[in-house]
Parts: sequence; structure tokens; C-alpha cells
Amino acid sequence: MASSAQLRLMSDLKAITSEPPEGCSASPHSEENLFVWSATIFGPDETPWEDWN
Repeated sequence: MASSAQLRLMSDLKAITSEPPEGCSASPHSEENLFVWSATIFGPDETPWEDWN
């Protein structure tokens, strides 16, 4: 049975997958552990953070 935290994370993942927010991405590292995610926020154009990796 999934905990309330796991249900919330699954809901967030579904939302991010179906309607990705502009300028960022996020996903869990693996399907086995929804509590560890990687996220990227892309810098605005014409700033030092543009295309920064």
C-alpha cells in the first residue's frame, strides 16, 4: 500500500509528465524510489545562466 507521500509524488510526476512546466524538468532517479529526484531549472536567455550545464 502506498503512503500519502508516495501518492502525492506519483500525482506530481503525472502532472509534470503530462504538462511539463516551461524552463524546468524533474523526475525520480528510479521507479523503485520516488523520494529521490533530479531537477533542472534552465536559465533565462541572455543571462550568465543561459545554456549552463
